[in-house]
Amino acid sequence: MADETTEKAEKPIDTSVKARYWWAVLYQENMVDGWRDNIEELLQLPYAYCEHVADVDGKGEHRKDHVHVIIVFGNTTTYKTAMSVFKRLGEKALNKCERVIDIRHCYDYLIHDTDKCRKLGKHQYDPSERITGNGFDIGNYEQISTAEKQHMLKELTWFIMSEGYETINEFTQPALERFGEQYWEIMVSYSAFLVKYLNGNKMMREKAEMQKRSAWEEAMRERCRNNEADSHSGE
Repeated sequence: MADETTEKAEKPIDTSVKARYWWAVLYQENMVDGWRDNIEELLQLPYAYCEHVADVDGKGEHRKDHVHVIIVFGNTTTYKTAMSVFKRLGEKALNKCERVIDIRHCYDYLIHDTDKCRKLGKHQYDPSERITGNGFDIGNYEQISTAEKQHMLKELTWFIMSEGYETINEFTQPALERFGEQYWEIMVSYSAFLVKYLNGNKMMREKAEMQKRSAWEEAMRERCRNNEADSHSGE
């Protein structure tokens, strides 16, 4: 996620996607008074944040102060819902909201603790500056529970059925774009299960095509019978 005002979204955000983890950039100057002391009550969800007050641009000039915030929902939810939660910290403070693809990467990015950040010379924030609350547990989030796996599998199944995909090749990329990289593990682990639904779509399409063709052939035969009857009646 970009942490500068000049780095807007590189591509339009797909607001139809759902995710359990979301993160955002907000500007402290527009956040509600006392947000640091009241963030637990304001968000009412597990959260982690870090205030970036020492960032500089390529020219060494100070960037506008901002804060990165991660929130965790109990189940996958929409972009609109995530936005509404972040806005509790300040209606005009929100600069950017995105789903989290890799929770560990985003958690590390809060303090610029990534290889890319170090290569770019980004300011390294102390781990103590990364604040968590409301039961935020990065260790648990890195492990997908059985219940969550079943929920994710159900989402993939409905996606196949609603979009009519017939092969794993045409299904994989759209699914990852729609739901995120964390669904890759589910797709691999339950590939045989998902293929059954893909094959089911193919069989339904082929059946519909056969019925359509049979109906067309029957219509042609009926037409021929009518033409033959007309020719006999004209004799």
